[in-house]
Amino acid sequence: MDAARTLSYPIWNPGGELRLALEVAAELLESNGLRAEGTCPLDGMTRHQRAALGALLGCGMVRPRVLLNLAVLDAIFREKYALAGGLVEACESALDRRLVRSTEA
Repeated sequence: MDAARTLSYPIWNPGGELRLALEVAAELLESNGLRAEGTCPLDGMTRHQRAALGALLGCGMVRPRVLLNLAVLDAIFREKYALAGGLVEACESALDRRLVRSTEA
C-alpha cells in the first residue's frame, strides 16, 4: 500500500482498518435493499481492526467475534461523521464501489 493511498482514508477509517467490517455490513445492506436494519456477526478481525471498530463505536473491542448492528452504525455515520448517506455512504467510500440492492430484497 503506498503512502498516497494511506493518506486518503477518511478520519473514521484510519488506515482502512474498517474495511472488513464495512464489507460485511455492505453484504447485509445489499441483501436488505440498502436498509440499515439487522445484525450480522463479524469474525476474524485483527487487533488493529478491533481497535478501529471500537474507536468508531466508542467502546473497547476485545472479543474475536462481534455482532454488527447496522442501525447503530448508520446512526454513528450520520450523527458523528455527518455522512448524509449514513452507513451506505461509508461502505461505498471504503469499498470504492456503489452498493446495489439485491433483486431478492
